[in-house]
Amino acid sequence: VGSEMCIRDRDSVWVAIYNNESMENPIILRDNRLSLATSRFNSQYYSNLALTDKGDIYVFSARNDTTSTKPSGVIRIKKGATSFDKDFYINIEALSGGLRMYKTCHITGDYFALQMYSSRTAANSDTRNLAILNVASKTFTFVTGLPDMAVRGAFAKTAFVEKGKFHLPIPTTDGSSYPAVYV
Repeated sequence: VGSEMCIRDRDSVWVAIYNNESMENPIILRDNRLSLATSRFNSQYYSNLALTDKGDIYVFSARNDTTSTKPSGVIRIKKGATSFDKDFYINIEALSGGLRMYKTCHITGDYFALQMYSSRTAANSDTRNLAILNVASKTFTFVTGLPDMAVRGAFAKTAFVEKGKFHLPIPTTDGSSYPAVYV
């Protein structure tokens, strides 16, 4: 989708489904429950599409465009479907107390790790909150046990997932401890 269309339709999410490796004859899906499903600027290459073990695709929107009227959320394309599941929608901002998500990572089953903004301020680029979202039960839980926010450094750019565990290096900024990998 061209950049002009993305700017004009920032209150829609678009997904293309291709039926072969030569990427011919795509099925273009559009849904107006979310805004664009991508990150912006330095993080523009982080996809917010995630394939689960069951083959369902979850489409997350961080609501990065501050002029969008849609909250940060997630919708689903069921395995083998060629349309969005109209009965599935999660408003992440409502579950998080008004915070937007930054990016996501599928862990296992119905569980996703969400890197969250730390403030409701749209211009805030602090993404040092971490939460777990269960898409089946639609439950959202902030991760506890991390270094205090006052000394928590920036998260590593890439997390590592193995055998249903999410691993993320997190440094501290005050020298009180060495960077550690949290599981």
